[in-house]
Amino acid sequence: MKNIIISGGTSGLGYETAKKLAEDLKNKIFILGKNESKGEKAILKLKSVTKNPNIIFIKTDLSSVTEIKSLCSKLNSQKFDILINNAGAL
Repeated sequence: MKNIIISGGTSGLGYETAKKLAEDLKNKIFILGKNESKGEKAILKLKSVTKNPNIIFIKTDLSSVTEIKSLCSKLNSQKFDILINNAGAL
């Protein structure tokens, strides 16, 4: 099983990337985003379309150093194989 983090995976190119990677049921997908409602909807749709139960949304604002530190603490015990940084910023 590969653990994959995708930022900005709730819509657009990030969502399509998450969908393609989730088609392999051996992959565990962690989607990062700051909009919890949008994230939960994306997760439900991805699970339904791909039949992969290993898709998780983590609410994180990547423009906040405090939230990034909190994310690192949450994920510190896990090994990750792939990081796709798809989050856009102005």
